[in-house]
Amino acid sequence: MLVGHKRVLQYLQKAVAEGNLAPSYLFAGIKGIGKFLAAQYFVSAIMCIDNRNGLPCGQCVNCRRIANGNHPDVRILTLADNKSSIGIEEIREGINSLQTCSYEGGYRFWLIDEAQRLTEEAQSALLKTLEEPSESLIIILIAHGEVGLLPTVTSRCRKFEFNPLSSNDISQFLISKGVANEKARVVARISSGSLGRAWDFVNNENLWDNRVAIMEIMGSVSEFSLWQRLEAASTLEKLASSDRLQNEYFLEMISSFFRDALCLKVGAKSDLLINVDCMQSLQKVSQNMSEASLERTLEEALKAKDQIKRNVNIKFMWQNFLIAISN
Repeated sequence: MLVGHKRVLQYLQKAVAEGNLAPSYLFAGIKGIGKFLAAQYFVSAIMCIDNRNGLPCGQCVNCRRIANGNHPDVRILTLADNKSSIGIEEIREGINSLQTCSYEGGYRFWLIDEAQRLTEEAQSALLKTLEEPSESLIIILIAHGEVGLLPTVTSRCRKFEFNPLSSNDISQFLISKGVANEKARVVARISSGSLGRAWDFVNNENLWDNRVAIMEIMGSVSEFSLWQRLEAASTLEKLASSDRLQNEYFLEMISSFFRDALCLKVGAKSDLLINVDCMQSLQKVSQNMSEASLERTLEEALKAKDQIKRNVNIKFMWQNFLIAISN
């Protein structure tokens, strides 16, 4: 189910209705907000047998096959589970497969998900196809942002920026799926505008339990002895294991916690808070830590995220971060 993005969808609908289609598109935005679903929706609108003013019917054979990922004229390239990037061989294979005519005599589509993971060599191989597009081929790059993509690639695409979803949109969706109102409200706040992340919190008990553990540690860490901080670092390392993305995600949770504490410290309204279920801990931290200390902690969290990207030892990263937190 596609949630939000009304402005982008209206533009795409109008483009389909008027036949104003570009040979290549870039759908950019944070993970888990529906960019891939929007790409499928756009392709369905173009391919729909019963298209009505740029809207897909969702019921015809083309719409169903696109939704199920098995339409012969829609090729999808995704990042392999065992890889950290999309290489030149995958792009060459895709280009070769698109040299044939459409199976059904219309457009062919190539959806490249996680396009920010394309290597420079892969992007260079793709560039010629973008520069000399086939009249019947539409390429849609789906990325977390333009970072990692060559300017020569992005400049040849019609760009659409997908904004984070509102808390209200996310909570209403969760409630419609049977999630209790209060939990839906909290999850919507802490998911940073990502419906995918919100859905993970609802369906993955370990993720929710990890967050609870993280919030408990952060609520008391400023009072910890050095030994307790080292023990807490070991706990966080074990919870995230060696998954670097998970460690980054933990740091995002921690940043949101101390950001909330800083908001309380400077007298901001409570409706600006993210972690609304941690009010007692937030009030305690905002009272125990100075404004300058809270700001330094947020800076240290950013440094820690940068260290993860630079492959610094995870254990040492957590130890240094927790030791740096002071009153």
